[in-house]
Amino acid sequence: MEFELVAKAKITLELVEKDGVTIPQGLTFISVQRLPHSGILYELDSVKSAQWFEIPAHRGKFVVNFSTNATIKDCSFHILMENIPISYDPGSIYTNLDIKKKGGLKPGSITKARWIKLITRRSPTQQTAHAIVTLKTKESTNQILHFGISMEGKKVFGCKLLPEPTCCLKCQSFDGTHVAAECTQQHDMCGTCRAEH
Repeated sequence: MEFELVAKAKITLELVEKDGVTIPQGLTFISVQRLPHSGILYELDSVKSAQWFEIPAHRGKFVVNFSTNATIKDCSFHILMENIPISYDPGSIYTNLDIKKKGGLKPGSITKARWIKLITRRSPTQQTAHAIVTLKTKESTNQILHFGISMEGKKVFGCKLLPEPTCCLKCQSFDGTHVAAECTQQHDMCGTCRAEH
């Protein structure tokens, strides 16, 4: 139950404090929400409490005392960047640092970037491509969405990345309650004509 998870987090904080780590005054877990795929989302009492968890040493001590297979994931925001020059290298740290510097973004705001389509599937004459950029803060995300950013000398604008609807590839249902491995229908259904074949 949720109250047990909140109690476990409080006990973990006490263990971290016994290890000699200073915990902010009043750090409290207000609520917990169970997420799909065994995830847990905790709500803290203040921004100061959340900032305490951003320090790697604090985060590490908490995770070790909480569970052997636990991890803390940062909140991330994904945006679609359209028509980026193909000279951009999403895996390059230096390229992303240059973008942050020119765009006025905070250091560490771009956590990941990747091309949507494989490089091997590009046309030989292709000059631009689309990419998904993952950012750490709402402020950086909104800045790119509203004002754009310079990438490889070109002003590029982003748009929200909308989630794809979940579809069962066996019965072609879009209700999002199951996937093909868990489908109870006996026969496969064609996605085009919706007949069994």
